[in-house]
Amino acid sequence: LNSLPKKSSLLHWQPRSTYIGWWHYFYQLLFNLLDEMSQASNCEMSQESNYEESQASTLTSNKGCNRPPKQIDYSRLLTKFLEKHDPGLVSNVDEMLSKHKGKEAKFMLILAKKYDKSNALNRVFVSRVTEEHFNDFLALTTLYLSIFYPQDVEQAEKLVSKNKGKEDELFKKLSSNFHAINPLKMDRKSKALESFKPIDYKEALTTFYEECDPGKVADAEDMLSKCNGKESILFSVLASKYDTFNALNAVFITRLNEMKCKDHLALLRLYLSVYHPSKLMMAKTMLLAHKGSEEALFSKLATQFRGINPLDICGTFDLGQNSLETIGEAKNTTPTAIEDGYTSPVRRSVRRSISRSPAVTP
Repeated sequence: LNSLPKKSSLLHWQPRSTYIGWWHYFYQLLFNLLDEMSQASNCEMSQESNYEESQASTLTSNKGCNRPPKQIDYSRLLTKFLEKHDPGLVSNVDEMLSKHKGKEAKFMLILAKKYDKSNALNRVFVSRVTEEHFNDFLALTTLYLSIFYPQDVEQAEKLVSKNKGKEDELFKKLSSNFHAINPLKMDRKSKALESFKPIDYKEALTTFYEECDPGKVADAEDMLSKCNGKESILFSVLASKYDTFNALNAVFITRLNEMKCKDHLALLRLYLSVYHPSKLMMAKTMLLAHKGSEEALFSKLATQFRGINPLDICGTFDLGQNSLETIGEAKNTTPTAIEDGYTSPVRRSVRRSISRSPAVTP
């Protein structure tokens, strides 16, 4: 009774004459208590229902997003960035992030401008952008701002309407302001890759289990449902676990026979489309980083995926002129201090250079 509100009607004393006896009073008290508990429970359920409805409406109103995005691991991104550009500061990662709590994206931008390097958040954007975003500039702009400058995500609709028909210029300026990748120049699925039928992962996994672990054939469908969206990675993990070949090798060989790859870029796109589709948009960047050492790149990928080395099948060949021109575009995805009139941190303090919102500059 002490846990009940002081003004509760249950604690109001009533003369004994009102009741037949103490037991009557006790039951009356108990019924009233249950009644109040029931009302409180209904109230809580109503609030939860309203919350769920509001959450559902929020999610469905976000175009191109079927579920809330995962939280960005700023600690990991910052650690990798500093390991590459300033190893002496790696031990201060936690302290830095605590000082910039709530403004981590802005801090990443400050570092990108200070060291004149690409924004560490590029990794996050590349992993989250999908073809649906490219079909809707509002969804693409919203995703872009939510990662590189969350405080201006509400400006997305305004930017899109203001720059209607000038989306190329908009993202050119945004990528320069954020030291980030230009989404309109990212590598996307070619028409040749779109002509292929979707991979039948269930059939491939069932065949794999029949040969390596027959007792798990019945679990194939359940396993794929748990790894939805990451099926290709599952096959690499299983190949490593059972110390055998990747079950997707047959799929790659079939596609390679159907599609004539004229250069390393086309071959890499085809390879990633089978063994790691989420990395397909990074094909140009990967090839540019290994220019002159393409054999080492494919050997590394084959080891990582437990797959076939495509160069063992089709041999080595020089990059075609078209590929060289195409890959050259990848350089524009990492803006420099000279591009688009950006003021170097040497001439102007880094913090002052982003005193205005980079998103609303266009």
